[in-house]
Amino acid sequence: MKFKQRCLISYFVWFWTLLVSEMVVAVNGAIVIASYGKEFFLPYLVLCNNDAYLHIVPTTPYSTNVLLTIKLLDNRTIYTNTINQSEVLNVNYSALMDLNGGHYKGWQIISSQAVSVYLKRSKGDMTILLPSDALGTAYLLPSVATVSNDKFRVIVYAVQNNTTINVSGNSFDRITENVTQGNTGEKTTFILNRFESLILETNNMTKCTLSADGAIGVLTLRFNELQSGAACDVLDLKTIETVPLSSSFGKHFYYRKFDQQANLTLYITGEEDGEVLVKTDQTKFQVNLTFNATVSLDFPTARYVTLMASNPIQVYATTVIVITETQEYILNDFFIPSQEQYVRCTMTSSCTELCPLFLNGASSFNSTDPNSFEQFSFSDATESLGFNVSSEIISHYLYNKDIIMKIWTNSSFIYFMCEINTGRVFPLGMRLSKLYRACVPDIVANGGLGDGIDNDCDGQIDEENINMKDDDGDTRIDEDTNFICTPVDITPVRTLPTVAKKKRAPTLLDIAIDEQDSTMPLIAVVLSLTVAIFAVFAVISIFMFLELLSRRKQIRNTKIRPFVS
Repeated sequence: MKFKQRCLISYFVWFWTLLVSEMVVAVNGAIVIASYGKEFFLPYLVLCNNDAYLHIVPTTPYSTNVLLTIKLLDNRTIYTNTINQSEVLNVNYSALMDLNGGHYKGWQIISSQAVSVYLKRSKGDMTILLPSDALGTAYLLPSVATVSNDKFRVIVYAVQNNTTINVSGNSFDRITENVTQGNTGEKTTFILNRFESLILETNNMTKCTLSADGAIGVLTLRFNELQSGAACDVLDLKTIETVPLSSSFGKHFYYRKFDQQANLTLYITGEEDGEVLVKTDQTKFQVNLTFNATVSLDFPTARYVTLMASNPIQVYATTVIVITETQEYILNDFFIPSQEQYVRCTMTSSCTELCPLFLNGASSFNSTDPNSFEQFSFSDATESLGFNVSSEIISHYLYNKDIIMKIWTNSSFIYFMCEINTGRVFPLGMRLSKLYRACVPDIVANGGLGDGIDNDCDGQIDEENINMKDDDGDTRIDEDTNFICTPVDITPVRTLPTVAKKKRAPTLLDIAIDEQDSTMPLIAVVLSLTVAIFAVFAVISIFMFLELLSRRKQIRNTKIRPFVS
């Protein structure tokens, strides 16, 4: 009996210690899942284009050096460089291929601080790579209109061993597993190990769903094939995009066109039936979504477009950028982030959630037109109180006179950039939080602390900052808050740097430098240990008290028999 009780006590002590420690880490080490991070994987694109390169931008708000390391899949370091917070780094794609030694599988990109990693070319469309912690298990590819002889290549990669992937909704013409063999057929289930890739090709991109039992990443390429090769293909690459995970779909979208955009087509896809209210500066109408279908809408002359959906949707944009000097018309594709995924950061007297720096090297910001602000108020289907969205066109002189558009609400913001000399437009950074469709009619403690749930049933998700203010104008305070802010002991950089340096990868570097992880603030560590120790003593005390009661009861029930000689 005593042995069983002690085992039971030991088990509960271990369980509560683990539970409390995990809870403390979750609070004190709160991580915002976003398009910037510390670990990335770039799969082999079977692409020979020499003008492709990685554009790496530090997003850390701390004034510190950033160590970048690129490794092969066997963990060998083939490239390393250190830049400061105000620098950007360009690494040539063909140089990485030369350093691969014939092993065309992909590259690990590891950073000591948070960075954004873009895959660019000298001209034309580009994409942002998602960090490994932002990958998911379910993805949706929309139906996209095919132009002339376009082909589509879908690259799926795993970050865990023995990952089973299911593909449904599209019959692909060519399937290549692990970049070693190609075949044609109706195969729909595949198994990949860590950093292995699956390549799917089709001439007709219809809606397709990808699901897996482990985290995967997905990229899409639109191209004309010029020449097929053994190691890589020479492609007329038109667009390349990273597909966001399905759990990050939202209900509210806003986009304002740049003057350099000749047109705008939106492909709207949902995972269930629903309605979408569409508003522009010219018209207002509603479209119905049906399961397993994509609705395409053209906006040739509208200045801005807003979408309000009854259920979470994905919005894929296709546009043409006009390079004024050469009169080139360049196709661009990108996914529009929902308002729920705008960047949020809070600064109060007690804690700070630092804003990431997406515009490193900015010398100045000036409005190109004082009247360039657009005001719009989102509201739900009942036209109840919504939230304001504003946008402004500003100049960014140090990036070859490129144009920046800032879109913001009362608690979040996002940047879009239009590179007028290279013909591309893209969002600079976004959150990728898992948004849940549940609605909580009763306000939860602290507004949910960024739980991705509509905690006040107003059609918005985590729209309030933790600031004891009525951010969304519904007379309630902090009832549906975004992510919890974390105490820090490092002074944030509040001004943009004035100088931007660019570095390009040398032809060969093979220096192994260990990654230097940032440390948790001392206060958070002490608090975590204190809470954990208190929890252990509390649990031990409870079970000692229960055992004492059990012994007293046992003594009372013991019968004393008289001695008989």
